[in-house]
Amino acid sequence: MKTLMAGCAVILFFAACRSGQGVSSGGSVKEDTGDYRVAERMDTMPFHMVAPFRSEFELQTGFKPFPRSFAEQDEAYLIDAIIPDIPYKYWECVRKRDEDFREDRRGSVIVYNGDSGYASVAERINAEWGFFVRGHLAIEYSFIVGVKDRNQLDLINSDRKLVSFIGRVDNLEEAVLIAEANGYGFDPDTLIGGAYKERANDYLLYLMEVDSWPETYKSVRAILTKDGHLTVLDKVIYRQTDIYIME
Repeated sequence: MKTLMAGCAVILFFAACRSGQGVSSGGSVKEDTGDYRVAERMDTMPFHMVAPFRSEFELQTGFKPFPRSFAEQDEAYLIDAIIPDIPYKYWECVRKRDEDFREDRRGSVIVYNGDSGYASVAERINAEWGFFVRGHLAIEYSFIVGVKDRNQLDLINSDRKLVSFIGRVDNLEEAVLIAEANGYGFDPDTLIGGAYKERANDYLLYLMEVDSWPETYKSVRAILTKDGHLTVLDKVIYRQTDIYIME
């Protein structure tokens, strides 16, 4: 398996998460049903006094922080860990940045796996949209081309298609990618914004959601089944600043 790092800057993964784009392999993500609370002073009020009690989400019952490397490495690090449900002969992930649009380029291959003899087949495919779309004036996104045979290709160019491409959750990297496809990231500096517990058939997750007006960080508790269905249980603000970010 090989990973190509495109560009000279390392992306701080999940620095700002999108919202309102939730997807799962079985349809739309289940949002919280009003179980939403705000601490007047979250810096002095313990989290358990604000968040609804859920015994399975007690942090002392085996939750682990997400590896910090997940946040510090380029996103290709996680994408390279995908084990697709479909046995592609070859697949590659392309990142398309603003300069690629200006110069009418396809973008840069950041991950490829399988028989590279099929790379010439995959490189014929370009995409006008993709997953993990970022930016407004300077757009960036990624897309995947999967080669089943020389005349059979799949284009993965949306968050929903990425979740379907992943299929069954085989590892923690795939779990984090599905969370991101649903608009959630993680905070590597606190368990209530970035922790997980793996069980036989699912993952219990503490994720992070970020709003920009003002800058607000929410702890999101969710369950991700290993067949790719994400259910959000509740959200609680754990940090808020006086900064207003223009996106």
